[in-house]
Amino acid sequence: MRFVAGCCFALMVIAATREPAWPQEEDDSVRAFAVHIDRTPKQSWPGEGVYLGNGFVITAAHVAGLGLWRWPSVEIAGAVFPTTVVKDGHFHNVDLMLLSVDVRQIPASLGLRHMTLCKKAPWAGETVVVAIAEGVKYSQALSSARLPPGLPAKFRTAIGYVPGSGDSGSGVFDANRKCLLGIITRLITAPGSVENGGRPRPVAKYFVPAATIAAFIPAGIQF
Repeated sequence: MRFVAGCCFALMVIAATREPAWPQEEDDSVRAFAVHIDRTPKQSWPGEGVYLGNGFVITAAHVAGLGLWRWPSVEIAGAVFPTTVVKDGHFHNVDLMLLSVDVRQIPASLGLRHMTLCKKAPWAGETVVVAIAEGVKYSQALSSARLPPGLPAKFRTAIGYVPGSGDSGSGVFDANRKCLLGIITRLITAPGSVENGGRPRPVAKYFVPAATIAAFIPAGIQF
């Protein structure tokens, strides 16, 4: 599955989040950093990741699989590059994986770029950009009051669910500063209604925040 299992809570029903009405022009300044992550053998769905710079790529650990056995590769503009697993969050209780690619093999149009981690968390209602290689979508940062009750504190950095936006491993970016706010790793759901047969409804997407990513990356790595 492209997401790990979503969280389902029976005590609260949240109205479906509509896609914001602002313009949907492609934002190439962040889209350029979106890459695909492939397992070995290649999965049937495209995994997502974000290029940080200097050959380093960050993604969700469950997207890349168990690094010691899955040999994840990075796909950029149709070209596939082997990776080295720098750090696997499966062994650190955080759903992140840091990969490295030989920067000399990466097209200069991307290899020379560098992504900045945001220093500040988004405020509730702030516009954010979710980027994958195929395009971008816009959403909003959610306050904890709009999330299902009982949701563990670690999953409260979330954006509103927008159909067709990036799945696990996709980057969430500040719409103005173009820095990386976090990496999506989980779908948050609420109980369904009689009309939809009681199936859980997607209401938000949790992202691992930039501060957690910064703490996860080993000391001495520069991107």
